[in-house]
Amino acid sequence: MDFAFTPEQAELQQRVRQIAEEKIAPIAEEADESPTVHAGLMAILADEGLLRYCVPEEYGGVGVRVMYLGVIREERARGSCQADTNFIMQGLGSCPLTRGGTQ
Repeated sequence: MDFAFTPEQAELQQRVRQIAEEKIAPIAEEADESPTVHAGLMAILADEGLLRYCVPEEYGGVGVRVMYLGVIREERARGSCQADTNFIMQGLGSCPLTRGGTQ
């Protein structure tokens, strides 16, 4: 059994790692110490298209794939705890809307 990432997963890992190092890490301490959601951090997640991984394709997202979510969470958490928390909370909030909401 091969547990290596697919080329697409490896590319996603490198992309998110680069975002974490270049954009998230510089504001991580400020964001992680904040008692509220850090707007700059959410803007990075949105601008880089990472929040789209929490949304099914039929609603304009990339599609919810467990392996992708795991890769994104691991790499973002290296840079900031709040980055991971904000990402997963987005997923928790959007899931019931996409499953039980109406058009």
